[in-house]
Amino acid sequence: MLNFLRIFCVSLLLNLLAPHPSMAADDALFTINVDVANVRNGPSRSNRVVTTASAGQVFYALGRNADSDWLRVSADRNTSPDTWIFASLGALSIDIERLPIVAQSPPPSTIAATATPTPIATTARPAVAAPAAASYYPANAPAGLPSLSTRARQIYAQGLAYGRNAQMFMIAGDSNSEHPQFFDRVSLGWYGLASYPNLPNILARWGAGVRRQDANSSVSVRGGLSAAEMVLPFNHPSCASGESRFTCELRLSNASVVFIQLGTGDKFAWREFENNMRSMINHAIAYNVLPVLVTKADSIEEYQGGAPSGYINAVIRKLAADYQLPLLDFYLATSTLPTVPNPDLPHRPFTQHGLLDEWGYYFHLSDQAKSLRVLMTLLTLESIAR
Repeated sequence: MLNFLRIFCVSLLLNLLAPHPSMAADDALFTINVDVANVRNGPSRSNRVVTTASAGQVFYALGRNADSDWLRVSADRNTSPDTWIFASLGALSIDIERLPIVAQSPPPSTIAATATPTPIATTARPAVAAPAAASYYPANAPAGLPSLSTRARQIYAQGLAYGRNAQMFMIAGDSNSEHPQFFDRVSLGWYGLASYPNLPNILARWGAGVRRQDANSSVSVRGGLSAAEMVLPFNHPSCASGESRFTCELRLSNASVVFIQLGTGDKFAWREFENNMRSMINHAIAYNVLPVLVTKADSIEEYQGGAPSGYINAVIRKLAADYQLPLLDFYLATSTLPTVPNPDLPHRPFTQHGLLDEWGYYFHLSDQAKSLRVLMTLLTLESIAR
């Protein structure tokens, strides 16, 4: 009996120490331990951000650069994309010196620049030729810019009369709204002065809002945020007890305009999206702040959450009509952005309609879409201030 127990215990211990059946024994895993980490298309901060990762997200580490400060990573053990993360943004399951030193592959844009765009069969939105510049500002005003109703102008005027800051706007948004993906592009001068000579004046007019975004001071912008999280009580040193992220930022910023650009993070909570949006709209109007509702370029709630096609954008358009609020229809605007094909994966292009391919899903914005949204935001602010 004693020998049987010994054998049983040894067998159990060996089983516990054995690798998980879905994970090879030699897998090197990299776990993100910061709120948001940029995933780039090369081992340098000057390389383009292709997506972001959240705390707790795990990648397979495929290699390192010569200085061992960047890791080449993949979300799938069976693929080897040229995607890199700064090594200090997470924890590696093995000694970094055990990883091979790997070189950066040639960027796919050098292939796509001369390729003929291929329409995607799963979407009716058109494909157009890719512009040469990463910053895409059309010669004519883009589709989807909002018009201001009489009620919207009254809300804005009343806010100024109550002391809201005429130079301050705020953003309620997710990773696509974070400063590196949004107004940092303004700081870099990525806007078309030739086609839009008034943009510097708009930036000066709304300088307080741009500076607040630049300083990452907002509590209502963070990667992965959903409308559901925006209305929950939020524990933060700058926020009062019981305040949500949204109401806290309304108070802290003293903004006169708020752009509500959410929905991607609500892919599994799409049934509650309308009620959460109504809560934010009602709070903004109660604070005498003009809400601008913004549709999103993706339909991730359909592909991952089982929602009807275009559900969240349909809700956003409905709410804009119900409340007579400005609607920045970004989905409509990105319909004219190019599809950039991937010669190796014809059915999974590098970008389609302003969205990046991320292992078969599309929800983070391409460089052109980011530039387009900056432009549309500034043109909307200009129309509000007239």
